[in-house]
Amino acid sequence: MLIPQFNSKSAGFTWQGLDWEWLPNRILWHAKSRSAFLTDFHIGKAEAFQRAGINLPNTASSKQIQAFFEFVAQHNMERVFVLGDLLHGPTTTETTAFLKSLEKHKELEFHWILGNHDQKFGTTFGKDLPNLKRSARVQWNGIELCHEPKEASGLPFMCGHLHPGIRIPSGAKQHLTLPCGILSADSLILPAFGRLTGLQIQAPNLNATYFIFAGQEVHEIAFKKVNRVKKMN
Repeated sequence: MLIPQFNSKSAGFTWQGLDWEWLPNRILWHAKSRSAFLTDFHIGKAEAFQRAGINLPNTASSKQIQAFFEFVAQHNMERVFVLGDLLHGPTTTETTAFLKSLEKHKELEFHWILGNHDQKFGTTFGKDLPNLKRSARVQWNGIELCHEPKEASGLPFMCGHLHPGIRIPSGAKQHLTLPCGILSADSLILPAFGRLTGLQIQAPNLNATYFIFAGQEVHEIAFKKVNRVKKMN
């Protein structure tokens, strides 16, 4: 049986010789280069639900766009790397609002790695913005930035796509299900940034470290194998 071990409430860690920090909004921050890394924004997903006849308000996702650009300004950010699925589908009022906000940050390098949801509309979205650079993958400080794990070429890699979540036992046969980032020696899987993405529950791995996002806190956990205690009759 694998049980979680809470190692630290600190969101900072070192990987590939670089110092990183998880932020409660699920952004990975590299302070030295003033760079932010995130994935799976899925802008326009609420309106995709609406087109399908599901009356889901887009208040939360619209607020997230606003909060993202406030975050950019507050941190005096120099560059952003989105590791795929910036978009969810075709142009919507949300995607238009995002572009208008990005236009106001001409000094910001915005690197967009195209994900599976970006393939149809990604080549034209924001094509007139000189600071928006799109590609299939990027190498940064010896780390390959890609959308899916299978796209990595053999270098240490950082990716998204999985929308990882983990179940934490909370007693009485109940569990908490929380978004997480997953760190191993040569890979770093980011949690989905968008709030309408859902979670893909990951099987615990003894060789990985998990960073779980619980409200305004980030906790580092690992899993430990223990033997079940047999009940005595």
